[in-house]
Amino acid sequence: DEDLTWEEFSEAAHRLANAMKENNWEANNISNHIKFWLELKNQPWRHRHCEISKRALVIYQARVCRRWHDTLDTEQSFNIM
Repeated sequence: DEDLTWEEFSEAAHRLANAMKENNWEANNISNHIKFWLELKNQPWRHRHCEISKRALVIYQARVCRRWHDTLDTEQSFNIM
């Protein structure tokens, strides 16, 4: 995910949400993921003309999502929102 452009990330976010639904993920987990992505899309950095700002958001989301996914159903799990 860290290697995606902002545009690729946006497309991937929609596809992943659909895949989560198709694979019967818990509705709460899907909803929290979507809320997380919407927060990123509304971030002021996202609307700057500087590509580094968008890049930082892509890297941030990749790392948070990976950690969230890796800790699901463990004592270290957390609400992504």
